Amino acid sequence: MSLNHTQARILVVEDEAIVARDVLAQLEVLGYTPVGHATRGDEAVRLASELRPDLVLMDIALDGPMDGIEAAEILRTQFAPPVVFLTAFDADDTLARAKLTEPFGYLLKPFSERELRAALEMALYKYQVQIKLRESALHTQAILDNMLDGVITLSAQGLIESANPSACAMFGYAEPNLVGQTIGQLMNPAERSQHQDFLLHYQSRIETSIVCPLREVTGRRQDGNAFPLSLSVTQISRAGQITFIVITRDLSEQHDNAEEIHRLSFYDRLTELPNRRLLRDHVQQAVLNSARSGRHGALLLLDLDHFKQLNDTLGLDVGDLLLQQVAARLRAAVRESDRVARVGGDEFVVLLEALSAQAIEAATQAEVTANKILQLLSQPYTLREHACYSTPSLGIVVFQGAGESLDDLLKKADIAMYEAKNAGRNTLRFFDVAMQAAVIDHAERAADLKRAL
Repeated sequence: MSLNHTQARILVVEDEAIVARDVLAQLEVLGYTPVGHATRGDEAVRLASELRPDLVLMDIALDGPMDGIEAAEILRTQFAPPVVFLTAFDADDTLARAKLTEPFGYLLKPFSERELRAALEMALYKYQVQIKLRESALHTQAILDNMLDGVITLSAQGLIESANPSACAMFGYAEPNLVGQTIGQLMNPAERSQHQDFLLHYQSRIETSIVCPLREVTGRRQDGNAFPLSLSVTQISRAGQITFIVITRDLSEQHDNAEEIHRLSFYDRLTELPNRRLLRDHVQQAVLNSARSGRHGALLLLDLDHFKQLNDTLGLDVGDLLLQQVAARLRAAVRESDRVARVGGDEFVVLLEALSAQAIEAATQAEVTANKILQLLSQPYTLREHACYSTPSLGIVVFQGAGESLDDLLKKADIAMYEAKNAGRNTLRFFDVAMQAAVIDHAERAADLKRAL
């Protein structure tokens, strides 16, 4: 509401007829608009409800069961117009009762026209200021209620005084159950004392300051579940009282998104095995480990015999099921320290580390694992209602020391794998020095054979 005194509509509550007549006359002279006159408290409440005046001039001493103070209290709780008391009494107990209704002024009878004008103008101004403050508070509260971030206020002792809906939802509490708790109640037990120390360190200061800059911590919900949380704490001082403002944000979705991006970047979506990109990192590390330890490693490349035929006859979705089951069997065939990856289509790679320092013994160890893979992958598969058989062809290259890249090892293993196909499939072959002299010829023949398949 924004109005000047000539716009103000005033209800007069006065049971002395002469005084009421004088007041109504003074209001008109001053340019105000009297909208009604009541002589009893209950009548004042009724008229205020019907007329909704901008201000009420209320005599304290009224005839009837309800005096002016009781009527003013009802108006304050129900309609909230500004009330200015009129009274011939200035007893302390009367003033004490009147203050409880939060009046906007107090005029002792008799009063002059000038005193009336000053009291009214001040009351209307204070009322307009109060409305603006209330609207501002409602605006701020609406923002807090609709913020995605949690906002928690703490006392100087670190006790929670308020929490917005987002904070309550974030931690799984109703606000009444949070108020009075310490902020440590919302933290991982290992971090609780640290947050309490922050508040104890800063509670003696009165200037606005950042107590805790934005950082990531572990929050704990009411049900005990932990979750990643960003948190910052600001200290402010109001009327000499310290308050801490805590801003929180649930990072669970952000972490999940980051994990999903990482998974899509480094893992095959269908089989959830490492992809070629992650395999490259594993091979580089395996080569470095081999150079340091002097022990051999081995890379096994395999693809599924007649996989294209299965896709053409039973469909791509059945082919995908076969690839998933092959991935599961490969994991079961190797040590926990070994790596299994899908490098594309029906091609899989198994990376073995920490084999023997002796080349022949290392090759034997790799062959044992390869035979286990051949045996497992040759077992029948149940793909929906279809009972299927599939066999792999497998090429092995053993390496030691630096100087080998993933591409180099894959080329060698690929040549050995197609030698296995030439030998009738469902078998394995090693890449050896004799093959090295014919790498180009083998690669060309392998490409031709692959196109034919």
